[in-house]
Parts: sequence; C-alpha cells; structure tokens
Amino acid sequence: MKRILEHIKNSSKVGELVSKSELLKGSLEIEAPEIEKLLAEILSSEESSDIKELIGMTDSFYYSTDYMSDAYAEVIFKLKDENIEKTISDYVRKESKIYPRPTALEVFKLNPFKKNDQELEEISKRIEASDEFKDIQKVLASNGAVYLYSDIHMTKGHARGLCEWVEVGQFENP
Repeated sequence: MKRILEHIKNSSKVGELVSKSELLKGSLEIEAPEIEKLLAEILSSEESSDIKELIGMTDSFYYSTDYMSDAYAEVIFKLKDENIEKTISDYVRKESKIYPRPTALEVFKLNPFKKNDQELEEISKRIEASDEFKDIQKVLASNGAVYLYSDIHMTKGHARGLCEWVEVGQFENP
C-alpha cells in the first residue's frame, strides 16, 4: 500500500495523475489483483483521505489533494479522458459562470493544456463549427488579444468590457 501511496503523491507533486491501467501494468511490481485490493483500501482509509479517484470512460485516475487541487486534477483528467474541444469549452463555461469572466486564449498555452498557436487556431475553428459548443464565443481586445466566453453565462458586451480592461484599460489607468 505504501508504494502505491508514494507513487500517487509523487506524481501529484509534479502535476500528474496516476492511471489505474498504469498501476495494473506492473510498474510497481505488484500483481494486478493486489493493486485492486490496495486501491480500495487506500480510498476507504482515513489515513489516506487525501487520495482521490476520478473515474473516466476508459480508465480511473488518482491524485493527492495534498499536492494538487481538485480543479487542476479535473482539467488534467478531462484532457486525458475527453477531447480537447470539450475540455476547453467546459473550462470557458465554468469561468464565465463562476467568476464571471472571459478566458484568454493564451491560458491554453500554459500547463496543463500546453497548446501552441497553430493548435489553438485549429481547436478554435472546430469549436466554432460544432453545434455542441455554439455558446462559446470570441471577443477581441483592441490590442488583438483573443478571449472566449459562454453566451449562456455572459453577454458579449460584458465579456468585451472585461477583456478590454484586462488587456488595455488597467495599464492606461494607474
């Protein structure tokens, strides 16, 4: 049990989830039936209450809340388990609803997304073309910065105003 716990915690420290399939392949030199039993013990034990499980369509993933936030783990999980268009759209919807604020396209160049300009342009085109993501809209700041927002949770004017303030206005008003 200790080896699995250490592996999950060490992976979480560096921003990675541990998949059940990875554990079952024997990377820790523990037999598959024993892995299943140990994971069940870990998830039910108060001593390892920081270990969380995310169950996907094809695999389960584990992380430690001592080293990784639930929100960050959720984004990584979605990147592993779903398509990138859905993951980005869900992220934009959440930002638009909770805060409410538009999301700079630049965010998706950073961890955990790590997309380059060309990839983001292609992803943006696929989002625009899909009925599933028709609420995801673009606004531009006067400096050319691109932001995305969900028109379910924000108006275009509000998104544009916030985008302009973040990119230009705050620097012109000390």
